[in-house]
Amino acid sequence: MKRAVVIGGGISGLTTAHRLLRENVGEVLVLEASARLGGNIRTEREKGFVIDAGPDSWVAAKPQAKALCRELGLGESLIGTQEQNRRVYVLRRGKLTPMPEGAVLGLPARLGPFLSSELLSLPAKLRVLSEALRRRGPQGDPSIADFLGERFGREMSDVVLEPLLGGVFAGDGRELSFRATFPQLAAMADKHGSLLRAVRSMQRGRPASNASAFLSLRGGLGELIEALEAELGDVVRRNAKVASVTKSANGFEVRLDSGESIEAEQVVVALPAHAASKILASLDPELSHELYGIPYVSTATVFFGWKRHEVAHPLDATGFLVPVRERRHVMAATFISSKWAHRAPEGHVLVRAFLGGGRDEGILASPDEKLVHLARQEIAPVLGVSADPMLVRVMRYHRASPQPALGHLDRMRRITELVARLPGLHVIGNAYEGVGIPDCVRHAERVARTVAESVRTD
Repeated sequence: MKRAVVIGGGISGLTTAHRLLRENVGEVLVLEASARLGGNIRTEREKGFVIDAGPDSWVAAKPQAKALCRELGLGESLIGTQEQNRRVYVLRRGKLTPMPEGAVLGLPARLGPFLSSELLSLPAKLRVLSEALRRRGPQGDPSIADFLGERFGREMSDVVLEPLLGGVFAGDGRELSFRATFPQLAAMADKHGSLLRAVRSMQRGRPASNASAFLSLRGGLGELIEALEAELGDVVRRNAKVASVTKSANGFEVRLDSGESIEAEQVVVALPAHAASKILASLDPELSHELYGIPYVSTATVFFGWKRHEVAHPLDATGFLVPVRERRHVMAATFISSKWAHRAPEGHVLVRAFLGGGRDEGILASPDEKLVHLARQEIAPVLGVSADPMLVRVMRYHRASPQPALGHLDRMRRITELVARLPGLHVIGNAYEGVGIPDCVRHAERVARTVAESVRTD
């Protein structure tokens, strides 16, 4: 019987195994180094609060994650953001100022709200609107910060666009490739010349919709991992850390830290690129080198639970962004209980602060107590909070956020070519074709189909 080994029990690895089982192609085995499945997706429940330690949602426009949830019987658990709170604030000169209504990825699709907003100066607004005169897309491989600054002016880039777009990757917009991070936006700019014209064209004639731009699950994203775990059952082995993958007579030899050796015709490596690099070093040093070259940053999130009456701010938004020029350690905050229903007990609120990342990774050398102090010191005055929180949680993610840096697309082409030289080996995860959950699901399902076709052909 043919055997496929999936290394890594995050969303990419579990989705691959799920699809291979549905394809009924032979023996499937998932090896997870830790005792817990899910990778960056982790949901904890405490005192009536639902805490998504990693991602708390995915982009609704990408259908793959929603389809997977429905396939697993989670259709009734799907929820969108609370309609009355679908706005975002920006911390501007120490004050929370709302993003103009009708903004699409921070870009003004409606002129009136943008011009009346207090977020930018009048010269900055005029500079933004002048982008509509552009006739050419981005040249070469610019960084997010360079492209947006050159296109829309430094104030718009610094205050709105870089915190919003760079924040998706917890990265430094000066280092991230615009084409690699937002290929759809780059394609729009290539086609229309102007992003403003592209956004307004996209919105023109589109009927008004109350649909949420993001989706989650009623009990947290951990429900997706739990559903996959229940389906896979004994297919998954925990505490099974892989030491190396090498060639063998019939395919590959997967050797564990314990010394155990497993033969497989197909191997899917669903690990962070730096971890994949380590286990593939003996198999292909050049591939290992390229994988290791993908940079990662570490992040931490601090959760605070308060009674509703202890917070003066209306919390009538999904949260707020913090531009670099505000000189804060917190780079963003989410009003979790305003963004999603079912996240806090009645009469309570849950707020999440983000620290670290490409802008301030050094702060993560501090102990948890220091992170809590800094986060509370920076968000409590903004929200009008004086009471002690009833719940405090710190979650750390070490080297968990891949950075599609300048040159990433060229690196990906080299990695694709190197992997193609090793039939039966596949490398997947959030470092390659997008960091979002739908991106990971799409990549995993495509690789699973490739594995299934290969097994049937042999």
